[in-house]
Amino acid sequence: ADAWLLPELARVGEAWASKDLTVAHEHFASAGVTRSLGRVFSETPPGTLGPVLVGLPEKAHHDLGLLAFATCLRRQGVDVAYLGADVPVADWEAAAARHHPRAAVVGVPQCARVDRAQDVVDRINGLTPPVAVFVGGGLAGRIRRAEQLPAAVAEAASHVATTLRAGRAP
Repeated sequence: ADAWLLPELARVGEAWASKDLTVAHEHFASAGVTRSLGRVFSETPPGTLGPVLVGLPEKAHHDLGLLAFATCLRRQGVDVAYLGADVPVADWEAAAARHHPRAAVVGVPQCARVDRAQDVVDRINGLTPPVAVFVGGGLAGRIRRAEQLPAAVAEAASHVATTLRAGRAP
């Protein structure tokens, strides 16, 4: 994910921005990556750690990095409830009520609105029983009251799994 996939996706984005690729090209590549990551995610059995909610706040749509993270996290033995992109605050709360997570990971990519991500973090921090809250992505440093994850997807997944194994998450 870190050595090849995400750098190649960045190259696709740069090629689109410079008009070397069309929107159709970018969507074709993104759909293929989504299918491949989704297959690996689905074929990896849910682990015994967690569950962990993973998603993006409302109006954030670029979730390939998040799906790569969720797939790495699942391969670390974590039961991941992958919510995906553009998840309203109320739906985060509903997912928490349904899954009773030990942790939540809120992606805050460059395309995200920080205020919406902060709303999700604040609501999750208000849940009972407590839920550990992590943030990752290009704008994660702007979020308060959440643990910022390393930029590398595999390292971030390993950190969350290690935190759960050590009992440092509720």
